[in-house]
Amino acid sequence: MKKLFFIVFVVLMLTFVSVSAQETAVKEINWSDVAEAVEKSGIEGAFYDISDIGLMMWIPAVMNDMELTEEDMADGMVAFLATDDGDGIVVVNYMDLEGSTLDDGYEGLLEDPSYTDVEMGYINGLKALSYTVPESNMLGISFEDEDGYMAQFLFYPISDEGFAQVASIMAASIQESK
Repeated sequence: MKKLFFIVFVVLMLTFVSVSAQETAVKEINWSDVAEAVEKSGIEGAFYDISDIGLMMWIPAVMNDMELTEEDMADGMVAFLATDDGDGIVVVNYMDLEGSTLDDGYEGLLEDPSYTDVEMGYINGLKALSYTVPESNMLGISFEDEDGYMAQFLFYPISDEGFAQVASIMAASIQESK
């Protein structure tokens, strides 16, 4: 099973993150590209709506929905998932962009050396900005909606190979709620 996750992880990373130095191409990931491999892996999981922000994500059974405090919600957090041992964490924030766009964020992240692997692409037809923050050991994926809000998915720790593979699968599953 570990080998299968590694293959899925490599396919996702090559599809979304790898851009030739000579050309910038828009990358796209679709759940249909990885769904069969995830199903064959035997890992249990299901799609769940993320709060009421109009997005859903495939969440493996090993992730638990943690209760949010009033302070968490006031800070824009709409979901907090963690493994039983707390070693794998996913946080989803939903924030007002206050007139900014993902394109503005993309330009800003490119200029900030603390962000790496900054890429703009599409996940399941949704424009997405992906980036890593090595100092924080985190992968981020952000989406904007037509109301001027941004949904930000943060996956930690990406240095853990097993969790990074699961995080890439979860990221590839993000799509509009049905």
